[in-house]
Amino acid sequence: MYEEIWRHLIKGKFKKSKAVLSGYKRLNILNETYPGITKQEGSNVNGILVEDLNSNHIKLLDDFEGDLYKRDTVSVLANQNTVKCDVYVIKEKYKHLLSESPWCEETFRKKHLKHFLHNDTF
Repeated sequence: MYEEIWRHLIKGKFKKSKAVLSGYKRLNILNETYPGITKQEGSNVNGILVEDLNSNHIKLLDDFEGDLYKRDTVSVLANQNTVKCDVYVIKEKYKHLLSESPWCEETFRKKHLKHFLHNDTF
């Protein structure tokens, strides 16, 4: 999640580190600007591990992600350690909404982030 979106949702300071989720891929969702993550052997998703969230933070994230995603516990590689954490993956019943093309972070940042921040409710 982009820092700009994170700051709209969650208040406070947290330990954050780069992380890699193996065995998953991040794809475009048809007719949307945001991605969906799904299992895919041999693929990786780069992201940020955020630690020390409480139940209120998790509730805010669950509400933000909505019905399209489910929260799954997975293992990621962060700081050369394997760490258990939660990620939001697209629900099985919505996988038909995924395109075959990978989602591009830079395209989202350049073309859609500003609009996303001003038009979504947080």
